[in-house]
Amino acid sequence: MHTDHRTVVAAARVAAACLVVTALSACTPAQMRVPDGFSQSSTVYPVDGLSPRRVDTPITFGPYAARSVREGGTLTWAVPLGSLDLSREGQRLAFSLELEGEEVVNVACKRRVWTLGQRSDEPLEVDLTGLSGPWMECDLNDGEGGGTLALSRRGHKVDGTLRRAGGATLAIAGQNALEGSPLPLDHPAGFIVRGEGSAPLAAVDGLNRGSVYLGNGLSERDRNLLAAASVALLMATQTAGD
Repeated sequence: MHTDHRTVVAAARVAAACLVVTALSACTPAQMRVPDGFSQSSTVYPVDGLSPRRVDTPITFGPYAARSVREGGTLTWAVPLGSLDLSREGQRLAFSLELEGEEVVNVACKRRVWTLGQRSDEPLEVDLTGLSGPWMECDLNDGEGGGTLALSRRGHKVDGTLRRAGGATLAIAGQNALEGSPLPLDHPAGFIVRGEGSAPLAAVDGLNRGSVYLGNGLSERDRNLLAAASVALLMATQTAGD
């Protein structure tokens, strides 16, 4: 097994977050800012297998395990347009989420980035992903209709939706803010999933080893879907700033 290049990028982001949080005292682990009171109204699970990320290693938290993780290689192509290049980068991700050893949700994702770059001694590149549709899309299949997760990236912001088959559409917002710091990061440290009335239902923190927050009082099906979505969102934190 080898360490994914994203492990190095993730370590650099954690170091940057550390500098933002404190410059005068010893660095304490940086944490994403979660909604007030949500730490008390949810169950918080530390994550194993996210950082450092190794190929074919399951991602686990609490009773859940994302196994058979298949991360496809990055496919890039470009079309010349005069002095510019229109480029597209794509990657696929798939995994099976297990609850205490029983498969409950299968997930298949695709990520794409469109850029327009200038060929010169001082290259200029513009991210067009926000104009061309979702940056990341995932199908979640739980045998009962499942749901669809979609994330869009615009500048330093990433947000999206989790549409449950036969249920409500949940809002997903990238969280660039850190606990104890007034300065936001230039990429999401994690994501917050909200239901009707903007009440938080789940959150993921992609910093350090990672954490997953699942709200108390969820139905078993919703909890499983949110757990599966959480794995996809954790993976998204590793590439959102690329």
